[in-house]
Amino acid sequence: MHFGEKIRQLREHYGLTQQQLADRVGVLQRSVSAWENNQYPPLDQIIKILASLNCSPPDFFGEPELSSDEAELLDLYKTLSERQKTALRAFLKTIASK
Repeated sequence: MHFGEKIRQLREHYGLTQQQLADRVGVLQRSVSAWENNQYPPLDQIIKILASLNCSPPDFFGEPELSSDEAELLDLYKTLSERQKTALRAFLKTIASK
């Protein structure tokens, strides 16, 4: 689902008109119409929009999907001590720079 569709869906879920959402965010109604037609607002407005719709950025945009290899590495990383994590980061920075 596209950005504008999600905004419209959330707005309608809360029973808000475009004008009411615009008033909450502090913009003109035509801005809300533009967003719902997939014109992206500035980041600071995205945060206000989502707050006005009781939606967190991760809930709205979704969590990034990890490959199985990335998920395995993350799970292994989480089992390490802070000292081991520091050593691993230093090692990875060394091999990544070559």
